[in-house]
Amino acid sequence: EIDPEVCKGIIQASNAHGCKPFVTAHDAGIDRLYYEEVCNEGSRWFLGDKTEGHSKHAKEIETIEHILEEKIVCFTIIGDQKLIEILYNSIEEKFGEKLDCFYFENPYSPGWFWLTIHDTLAQKNNAVLELTNFTGHIATDLVVFGDQLNDVGMMKLNQHGATSVAVENAIDEVKACASEIIGNNNADSVVKYILEKEGL
Repeated sequence: EIDPEVCKGIIQASNAHGCKPFVTAHDAGIDRLYYEEVCNEGSRWFLGDKTEGHSKHAKEIETIEHILEEKIVCFTIIGDQKLIEILYNSIEEKFGEKLDCFYFENPYSPGWFWLTIHDTLAQKNNAVLELTNFTGHIATDLVVFGDQLNDVGMMKLNQHGATSVAVENAIDEVKACASEIIGNNNADSVVKYILEKEGL
């Protein structure tokens, strides 16, 4: 989880810029999503995204400070590019060594930019390797798929023998470190790739 004192700093920075984050927390074995209000259409899209099912476990609360005793694992802040860039720079300057921060335009909700904030250890590549070891596999057994900036570390697992696959509409940074580039993700390219590799 993110250090509680760092969480307080993130909340202060968000409030100073008029932003209302979504906060993902873990408490008593249950994942929770908290928010104070839905302040723009980008945030409304996030909450209603059926692929992630956010609305099922989201809870509106009076202030984010009320849940600081829980284990906070992620902040997601959504706004226009200028605002998100300013906030990103502010948080990176204060806490860059302790956090992984990514900001990018949501390709499924154009015009709205996301800033995601995690502890520096909470990276996809670390999680994938943990699961690989836990299930008794090795890196060469892995195929990973990516499209956004927060996938770059995972895509670089190909340096350890994994196969990293970027979709055609991935950002350039992801495609640059991919083993293979397949079709657009809107054309079921990931599913087709898996079916072909499995001979189905």
